Amino acid sequence: MTTLNEMANKLQSFILDSQSDAHSSSAVNLNMSKYNNIKLAMDETVRYPHISIRIGISEATYSLRDGTRVDGGLGPDEKYVHKWIGNYAVVSELNEIYKNFRDNLTSLGDHEESDDYAIEVDANGKIKRVYEARAAVGRIQEAQRMERKKQIKNEVKDFLRANRRRLS
Repeated sequence: MTTLNEMANKLQSFILDSQSDAHSSSAVNLNMSKYNNIKLAMDETVRYPHISIRIGISEATYSLRDGTRVDGGLGPDEKYVHKWIGNYAVVSELNEIYKNFRDNLTSLGDHEESDDYAIEVDANGKIKRVYEARAAVGRIQEAQRMERKKQIKNEVKDFLRANRRRLS
């Protein structure tokens, strides 16, 4: 079975081939680094066949039913992605990956989500529980920001008190 990582490689090849037809090879070589970082993902909260595509800092989600963009945007690369998703073989492979993705989610059974972990899909389509160290770090950073804000507020109050005495 094809993986999301392999599909990302196919999309990269498709975009570069499409650009080489339209541009000189030197322009394509400049764009290669932009497309080295294509990411494909599926979200367990979305209940219909879809694919999220990230190219650089742009991201868009497409319905696999009809190939329409549901969310986001990819700028000038949109036309290449739209042509790629319009290919029956590509949609068929992506639908198979999505079916496997949903089956894996179902096989995890009914479990209670907690703050301790989240479910993620790796590049090979394997579902795993990921302990949210990022969330914990975020909570710690937020506490540090709040403490710093409190400290600044106290420093400002002390400064204002000191200046009031001088002005009197």
